[in-house]
Amino acid sequence: MTPRPLVAFADLARQPLVRALRTLDVDPSDVGAAEVVAGTLFASGGTVAAAVAALVCASEGPLARAARLGLATDDPRRRHAAAELAKLGR
Repeated sequence: MTPRPLVAFADLARQPLVRALRTLDVDPSDVGAAEVVAGTLFASGGTVAAAVAALVCASEGPLARAARLGLATDDPRRRHAAAELAKLGR
């Protein structure tokens, strides 16, 4: 099974940490993906949430572009982005 494509954070799909987290969501026994996550967290000294947050802050993807143009608090794209982040951060 393949993870659903990221939309709001499409640019993050190429990031090794994000790719590994998405792989583990589909196959928790994937040793290679677990090693990428462990190595990233060891190097940063942080948590999954902090590492993903750093990537989100540096994002140039669709949500980042929309937010820079002004995104209303009730815009449904925010809910979609929140769902993508929730899946990455667990």
